[in-house]
Amino acid sequence: MLSRGADFPLPLSKAHASQTRSATEGSNLGEGLGKRAINKDSVIGNAVDGESCISAMAPRKTNHRIRGTTSDIDQAAQRLRKQSTPAEAKLWQALRNRKLNGLRFRRQHPVGRFILDFYCPSEKLVIEIDGSIHTQQEDYDAQRTEELEKYGYRVLRFTNEAVLNSLNTVLEEIYRATLQL
Repeated sequence: MLSRGADFPLPLSKAHASQTRSATEGSNLGEGLGKRAINKDSVIGNAVDGESCISAMAPRKTNHRIRGTTSDIDQAAQRLRKQSTPAEAKLWQALRNRKLNGLRFRRQHPVGRFILDFYCPSEKLVIEIDGSIHTQQEDYDAQRTEELEKYGYRVLRFTNEAVLNSLNTVLEEIYRATLQL
């Protein structure tokens, strides 16, 4: 079975790859297919839950994740990790290394065309820290939250002031959100 969240079949293992022979080596299965013959066992080994070999090799569409970040988004996320706001730095110190209920969080994580301030993959929980700029872009933030929620992400928003002045309250709210499913 494919790993959770995978949209594409896993590559052939070395054992399966070594069993694959070309038509020039005398494989009856590969006759007429040229040098890229496929071993029947390696294809069937990749079939998922009794599906045909063809459907197991084709990508499957899911609505579980937003895919397709660009290199520009990835580079912007790297820059943002190096330039944290004081509120982001304070919350990161409280979340990193599984300090909150053993949950793993990522910082400035790219998802599709968005960069999430903090993300917990096991809970699909997004945490956004809103600075003063967010008062001018409330419509954009609402649309962004709505789009993330369409894909099953849960979004929590906190102000910079809340993180800086009452971190324990913020952490309690994040903890309670991880308990809800």
